[in-house]
Amino acid sequence: MGQYKIIFSHILIIAAGLIIGGCSTPPPKSTIKKVIISHFESGPYKVLEIVIGDISPIPAGEKQYMGTEGYVVTIPAITLEFTRDFGEPWNYKKGQYITYQDGTVRIKKTKTAGKTDEWLIVDIAGIPVL
Repeated sequence: MGQYKIIFSHILIIAAGLIIGGCSTPPPKSTIKKVIISHFESGPYKVLEIVIGDISPIPAGEKQYMGTEGYVVTIPAITLEFTRDFGEPWNYKKGQYITYQDGTVRIKKTKTAGKTDEWLIVDIAGIPVL
């Protein structure tokens, strides 16, 4: 009887290791926030406020074999200020701001040699910006 308990406990440990080992942990919200702010502020925007919501792995149907890890990040709210006039005929003026709600951002880890934990925005939905 004791032999079976040991075997069963080993099987449980191996199964737990396989389940946990196959899942990667998402980057911290602070890292995601920096990546998103950097993305928007590289254009004609300044991020005044951002709320980071849920972070979930890219759905299995969208994953690529041997691809980099990626996540879908919900953005319940983001407020952007225009840092310059743009649009025809200047629809947006410097200093104006706009708030978007319920956006999503998809991020993936880059495969740049010699660099670690760098993230790249690959898609933005619900936040119609340039």
